[in-house]
Amino acid sequence: MGENSNLNFIKCPKCNAKTKLAYSFNTTFANLPIYCQNCKQTTIMSLLNGILSTKTSWTN
Repeated sequence: MGENSNLNFIKCPKCNAKTKLAYSFNTTFANLPIYCQNCKQTTIMSLLNGILSTKTSWTN
């Protein structure tokens, strides 16, 4: 993945802990389920045009 300084980690919207997923300036994804190991919550997220949005959250 080249330089790590250009990477940002996705944070959990509930507890603000870093997840294991990172993204760079040219990353896009839609409707990706992100699981937080800290608070055990799954959140559907999208990253389009540099804007990270949260759609749905639930606890496993």
